[in-house]
Amino acid sequence: AKAESDLGHYDRAFAIYNESNAQRGQRVRYDREAAEGQIAAIIAEHNERRDGSGESDAATGPVAIFITGLSRSGKSLAEALLAAQLGVYAAGESDHWRRLGGGAAYRAEMHRLAGSAALAVNTLDDNILALGEIAAALTDTRFIHCRRAPLDNALAIYFKRYERTNAHAYSFDDIAHFIALREKLRVHWQQLFPERILTPDYEDMVRDAAAMAARLAAHCRIEADPAARLPELNEDEIGMWKCYEAHIAPLRAVLAR
Repeated sequence: AKAESDLGHYDRAFAIYNESNAQRGQRVRYDREAAEGQIAAIIAEHNERRDGSGESDAATGPVAIFITGLSRSGKSLAEALLAAQLGVYAAGESDHWRRLGGGAAYRAEMHRLAGSAALAVNTLDDNILALGEIAAALTDTRFIHCRRAPLDNALAIYFKRYERTNAHAYSFDDIAHFIALREKLRVHWQQLFPERILTPDYEDMVRDAAAMAARLAAHCRIEADPAARLPELNEDEIGMWKCYEAHIAPLRAVLAR
Protein backbone atom coordinates (compact mmCIF):
# COMPACT_ATOMS: atom_id res chain seq x y z
CA ALA A 1 0.00 0.00 0.00
CA LYS A 2 2.84 2.39 0.84
CA ALA A 3 4.45 1.68 -2.52
CA GLU A 4 1.20 2.34 -4.38
CA SER A 5 0.74 5.57 -2.42
CA ASP A 6 4.26 6.73 -3.23
CA LEU A 7 3.48 6.15 -6.91
CA GLY A 8 0.35 8.28 -6.63
CA HIS A 9 -2.01 5.30 -7.04
CA TYR A 10 -4.18 6.41 -4.15
CA ASP A 11 -7.30 4.38 -4.96
CA ARG A 12 -5.28 1.19 -5.16
CA ALA A 13 -3.35 2.07 -2.01
CA PHE A 14 -6.53 2.72 -0.05
CA ALA A 15 -8.02 -0.61 -1.15
CA ILE A 16 -4.94 -2.45 0.12
CA TYR A 17 -4.95 -0.54 3.40
CA ASN A 18 -8.61 -1.46 3.86
CA GLU A 19 -7.95 -5.12 3.20
CA SER A 20 -4.95 -5.20 5.51
CA ASN A 21 -6.81 -3.49 8.36
CA ALA A 22 -9.79 -5.81 7.95
CA GLN A 23 -7.49 -8.80 8.35
CA ARG A 24 -5.65 -7.30 11.31
CA GLY A 25 -8.92 -6.24 12.92
CA GLN A 26 -10.05 -9.87 13.04
CA ARG A 27 -7.14 -10.67 15.38
CA VAL A 28 -7.11 -7.53 17.53
CA ARG A 29 -10.04 -6.15 19.53
CA TYR A 30 -10.36 -2.60 20.82
CA ASP A 31 -12.46 -2.61 23.99
CA ARG A 32 -14.31 0.71 23.94
CA GLU A 33 -16.01 0.17 27.28
CA ALA A 34 -12.71 -0.57 29.00
CA ALA A 35 -11.07 2.46 27.36
CA GLU A 36 -13.91 4.75 28.50
CA GLY A 37 -13.72 3.34 32.02
CA GLN A 38 -9.97 3.88 32.18
CA ILE A 39 -10.20 7.55 31.21
CA ALA A 40 -13.16 8.18 33.54
CA ALA A 41 -11.27 6.60 36.45
CA ILE A 42 -8.15 8.69 35.81
CA ILE A 43 -10.15 11.92 35.69
CA ALA A 44 -12.08 11.00 38.84
CA GLU A 45 -8.88 10.17 40.73
CA HIS A 46 -7.11 13.36 39.65
CA ASN A 47 -9.93 15.83 40.06
CA GLU A 48 -7.71 18.53 41.53
CA ARG A 49 -4.17 19.74 41.06
CA ARG A 50 -1.44 18.03 43.06
CA ASP A 51 2.05 19.39 42.74
CA GLY A 52 3.61 17.07 45.29
CA SER A 53 6.34 17.67 47.82
CA GLY A 54 9.22 17.81 45.36
CA GLU A 55 11.16 15.15 47.28
CA SER A 56 12.44 13.52 44.10
CA ASP A 57 13.73 16.88 42.85
CA ALA A 58 16.49 16.71 45.43
CA ALA A 59 18.01 13.75 43.60
CA THR A 60 20.70 14.23 41.00
CA GLY A 61 19.52 13.94 37.45
CA PRO A 62 18.17 15.73 34.41
CA VAL A 63 14.81 17.47 34.25
CA ALA A 64 12.29 15.06 32.78
CA ILE A 65 10.37 16.16 29.69
CA PHE A 66 7.40 14.04 28.64
CA ILE A 67 6.09 14.34 25.08
CA THR A 68 2.63 12.85 24.65
CA GLY A 69 0.06 12.76 21.87
CA LEU A 70 -1.51 10.37 19.42
CA SER A 71 0.62 8.10 17.31
CA ARG A 72 1.77 9.99 14.19
CA SER A 73 1.04 13.38 15.77
CA GLY A 74 4.63 14.68 15.72
CA LYS A 75 6.12 13.41 18.99
CA SER A 76 9.33 12.24 17.31
CA LEU A 77 9.64 15.57 15.50
CA ALA A 78 9.30 17.47 18.76
CA GLU A 79 11.89 15.21 20.36
CA ALA A 80 14.27 15.76 17.43
CA LEU A 81 13.91 19.54 17.67
CA LEU A 82 14.76 19.41 21.37
CA ALA A 83 17.55 16.86 20.90
CA ALA A 84 19.26 19.23 18.45
CA GLN A 85 20.02 21.45 21.44
CA LEU A 86 23.05 20.85 23.64
CA GLY A 87 22.44 18.96 26.87
CA VAL A 88 19.32 17.09 25.78
CA TYR A 89 19.05 13.30 26.01
CA ALA A 90 16.42 11.61 23.82
CA ALA A 91 15.06 8.49 25.54
CA GLY A 92 12.50 7.74 22.84
CA GLU A 93 9.38 5.72 23.68
CA SER A 94 10.74 4.60 27.02
CA ASP A 95 8.47 2.79 29.48
CA HIS A 96 10.73 3.62 32.43
CA TRP A 97 8.05 5.54 34.27
CA ARG A 98 5.64 2.60 34.25
CA ARG A 99 8.34 0.11 35.21
CA LEU A 100 10.06 2.17 37.91
CA GLY A 101 6.91 3.63 39.42
CA GLY A 102 8.37 6.62 41.21
CA GLY A 103 9.91 10.03 40.72
CA ALA A 104 13.24 9.46 42.46
CA ALA A 105 13.77 6.10 40.76
CA TYR A 106 12.91 7.56 37.37
CA ARG A 107 15.24 10.53 37.79
CA ALA A 108 18.07 8.27 38.95
CA GLU A 109 17.65 6.03 35.91
CA MET A 110 17.58 9.00 33.55
CA HIS A 111 20.75 10.28 35.23
CA ARG A 112 22.40 6.90 34.62
CA LEU A 113 21.39 6.98 30.96
CA ALA A 114 21.78 10.68 30.23
CA GLY A 115 24.85 11.51 32.28
CA SER A 116 25.26 15.27 32.60
CA ALA A 117 22.42 16.17 30.21
CA ALA A 118 20.10 18.91 31.45
CA LEU A 119 16.97 17.34 29.98
CA ALA A 120 15.79 13.77 29.41
CA VAL A 121 12.98 13.52 26.85
CA ASN A 122 10.46 10.67 26.81
CA THR A 123 7.97 10.23 23.92
CA LEU A 124 5.83 7.29 25.07
CA ASP A 125 2.28 8.44 24.37
CA ASP A 126 0.76 6.34 27.17
CA ASN A 127 2.53 8.56 29.70
CA ILE A 128 -0.49 10.85 29.34
CA LEU A 129 -2.41 8.29 31.42
CA ALA A 130 -0.02 8.91 34.33
CA LEU A 131 0.47 12.65 33.83
CA GLY A 132 -1.10 13.55 37.18
CA GLU A 133 1.22 11.18 39.05
CA ILE A 134 4.26 12.39 37.11
CA ALA A 135 3.43 16.05 37.72
CA ALA A 136 3.14 15.43 41.47
CA ALA A 137 6.34 13.39 41.72
CA LEU A 138 8.54 15.54 39.47
CA THR A 139 7.64 19.13 40.23
CA ASP A 140 10.11 20.60 37.73
CA THR A 141 9.05 18.44 34.80
CA ARG A 142 7.41 19.87 31.69
CA PHE A 143 4.95 18.26 29.30
CA ILE A 144 4.54 18.69 25.55
CA HIS A 145 1.37 17.37 23.97
CA CYS A 146 1.52 17.13 20.19
CA ARG A 147 -1.57 17.68 18.06
CA ARG A 148 -2.25 17.15 14.38
CA ALA A 149 -5.24 17.87 12.11
CA PRO A 150 -7.70 15.05 12.94
CA LEU A 151 -8.26 13.81 9.37
CA ASP A 152 -4.53 13.55 8.68
CA ASN A 153 -3.81 12.01 12.08
CA ALA A 154 -6.58 9.43 11.78
CA LEU A 155 -5.45 8.37 8.32
CA ALA A 156 -1.80 8.20 9.38
CA ILE A 157 -2.82 5.83 12.18
CA TYR A 158 -4.96 3.76 9.79
CA PHE A 159 -2.05 3.50 7.36
CA LYS A 160 0.51 2.35 9.94
CA ARG A 161 1.17 -1.25 10.91
CA TYR A 162 1.56 -1.75 14.65
CA GLU A 163 3.18 -4.89 15.97
CA ARG A 164 1.58 -5.17 19.41
CA THR A 165 -0.23 -2.04 20.55
CA ASN A 166 -2.86 0.39 19.24
CA ALA A 167 -5.78 -2.02 18.98
CA HIS A 168 -7.95 0.92 17.91
CA ALA A 169 -5.97 1.46 14.69
CA TYR A 170 -7.88 -0.83 12.34
CA SER A 171 -11.25 0.88 11.88
CA PHE A 172 -12.34 4.48 11.46
CA ASP A 173 -14.92 4.14 14.24
CA ASP A 174 -12.35 2.88 16.73
CA ILE A 175 -9.76 5.47 15.75
CA ALA A 176 -12.24 8.32 16.20
CA HIS A 177 -13.39 6.89 19.54
CA PHE A 178 -9.79 6.71 20.77
CA ILE A 179 -9.01 10.24 19.54
CA ALA A 180 -12.05 11.62 21.39
CA LEU A 181 -11.07 9.90 24.66
CA ARG A 182 -7.47 11.10 24.53
CA GLU A 183 -8.63 14.63 23.74
CA LYS A 184 -10.95 14.53 26.75
CA LEU A 185 -8.01 13.55 28.95
CA ARG A 186 -5.73 16.18 27.40
CA VAL A 187 -8.25 18.92 28.12
CA HIS A 188 -8.52 17.72 31.72
CA TRP A 189 -4.75 17.85 32.26
CA GLN A 190 -4.49 21.21 30.48
CA GLN A 191 -7.02 22.70 32.89
CA LEU A 192 -5.10 21.37 35.91
CA PHE A 193 -1.55 22.19 34.75
CA PRO A 194 -1.86 25.00 32.18
CA GLU A 195 1.64 26.43 32.62
CA ARG A 196 3.34 23.02 32.56
CA ILE A 197 1.80 21.72 29.32
CA LEU A 198 2.67 23.08 25.87
CA THR A 199 0.43 21.94 22.99
CA PRO A 200 2.20 22.48 19.66
CA ASP A 201 0.60 21.62 16.33
CA TYR A 202 2.31 19.25 13.92
CA GLU A 203 1.70 21.64 11.05
CA ASP A 204 3.51 24.50 12.81
CA MET A 205 6.39 22.18 13.65
CA VAL A 206 6.89 21.20 10.03
CA ARG A 207 6.38 24.65 8.51
CA ASP A 208 8.82 26.51 10.79
CA ALA A 209 11.12 24.15 12.63
CA ALA A 210 13.39 26.92 13.94
CA ALA A 211 10.53 28.86 15.53
CA MET A 212 9.13 25.69 17.07
CA ALA A 213 12.55 24.63 18.36
CA ALA A 214 12.83 27.97 20.16
CA ARG A 215 9.30 27.62 21.54
CA LEU A 216 9.94 24.10 22.83
CA ALA A 217 13.26 25.11 24.38
CA ALA A 218 11.67 28.07 26.17
CA HIS A 219 8.93 25.84 27.55
CA CYS A 220 11.59 23.44 28.85
CA ARG A 221 13.53 26.38 30.31
CA ILE A 222 16.67 26.04 28.25
CA GLU A 223 18.13 28.49 25.76
CA ALA A 224 17.75 27.50 22.13
CA ASP A 225 20.93 27.48 20.08
CA PRO A 226 20.24 29.45 16.87
CA ALA A 227 23.06 27.51 15.20
CA ALA A 228 21.65 24.09 16.15
CA ARG A 229 21.38 21.67 13.24
CA LEU A 230 17.67 20.97 13.02
CA PRO A 231 16.15 18.03 11.13
CA GLU A 232 15.06 18.74 7.57
CA LEU A 233 11.27 18.59 7.36
CA ASN A 234 8.84 18.79 4.48
CA GLU A 235 5.15 19.54 4.21
CA ASP A 236 4.20 16.50 2.11
CA GLU A 237 2.03 14.95 4.82
CA ILE A 238 0.10 18.10 5.67
CA GLY A 239 -3.31 17.69 4.07
CA MET A 240 -2.57 14.10 3.06
CA TRP A 241 -6.29 13.36 3.39
CA LYS A 242 -6.90 15.21 0.11
CA CYS A 243 -5.29 12.32 -1.78
CA TYR A 244 -7.93 9.98 -0.36
CA GLU A 245 -10.92 12.34 -0.38
CA ALA A 246 -13.03 9.93 -2.41
CA HIS A 247 -12.78 7.32 0.36
CA ILE A 248 -13.01 9.19 3.65
CA ALA A 249 -16.65 10.26 3.96
CA PRO A 250 -17.15 7.60 6.69
CA LEU A 251 -14.12 8.95 8.58
CA ARG A 252 -15.38 12.52 8.34
CA ALA A 253 -18.74 11.45 9.69
CA VAL A 254 -17.42 9.54 12.66
CA LEU A 255 -14.94 12.29 13.58
CA ALA A 256 -17.80 14.79 13.49
CA ARG A 257 -19.79 12.64 15.91
